[in-house]
Amino acid sequence: MNLRIKTIALVFLWILSPPIFAQQDDENEPVAEPASDQSETKEKVLRYVTDTLRLSMNTEPNSTSDRVKLLTSGDVLELGEKSGGYAFVTTKDNLSGWVKSLFLEENPTASFLIKEEISKNVLLIEELKKFNDSKSVIERNEKEIATLKLENNELANRASAMSNELELLKVQMADRENEIQQEKEQTSKAVDWLVLLKLNWKEVLLAILLLFGVGFLSGKILAEAKIKKKFQGIKVW
Repeated sequence: MNLRIKTIALVFLWILSPPIFAQQDDENEPVAEPASDQSETKEKVLRYVTDTLRLSMNTEPNSTSDRVKLLTSGDVLELGEKSGGYAFVTTKDNLSGWVKSLFLEENPTASFLIKEEISKNVLLIEELKKFNDSKSVIERNEKEIATLKLENNELANRASAMSNELELLKVQMADRENEIQQEKEQTSKAVDWLVLLKLNWKEVLLAILLLFGVGFLSGKILAEAKIKKKFQGIKVW
C-alpha cells in the first residue's frame, strides 16, 4: 500500500513538473571503445530511463547526430555496448540508438512501477468485467433452469392427471364391456325365446288358450260362489 502511494505521488510530481531534457555535453568526449565479440550469446541487460526526464536517443554517441526517438521516464531499454558516457540501447519497439548512460537506472523506476500497476489494474478490471459477465450468464442460466424445472413439474402434474384419467377411462370401459356383455346375454336369451316360439308357436298358442280358458272358468266359478254367499244361495241370473 505504501509503495502504491509513493508511486502515485511520484507520477503526480512527474506530470506537474516540466520535462527536463538531458543535456548533451560533447566536450572532451572519450574515444569510442571497441565493440566486444558478439559471437557468443549473452543474457540481455535491461536499463530504465530515470524519473523526471525526457532523454534523447541519437544515431551516434554524441548530441549532434540525428535523434531517433525521445525517451520518457520509465522506458525499458536493452543495454548494448558503451562508448564513453554513452550507451547503445534498444527499445521494446526495436528502435536502437545512443543515450547518455548517466540517465539510466539499473532498477525499475517509479514511473515504470506505476505503469505496471496501471497495466495490472486494467487487467484486473477486464477480469472483473469477465467475472461480472460470467456471473450474469450464470444467473440467467439459473433462472432458465428454474423456469425449466417449473415447466417440468407442470408437465409431470399433467402427465399424472392424464394417467389418472386414463385409469378412470379403463374402469369405465371395463364397466361398459360388462354391460354390453349382459345386454348380449339378455338379447341372446330373448332371441332364444323367439326362436323357440317360432318353432313351437302352435303349442304355445294352445297353452295360452288353455290357460285363458282355465282362468276364465276359475273366475266365473269364484264370482258365482261369492254371489251365492252374498244372497244366501239365491240365484240372481
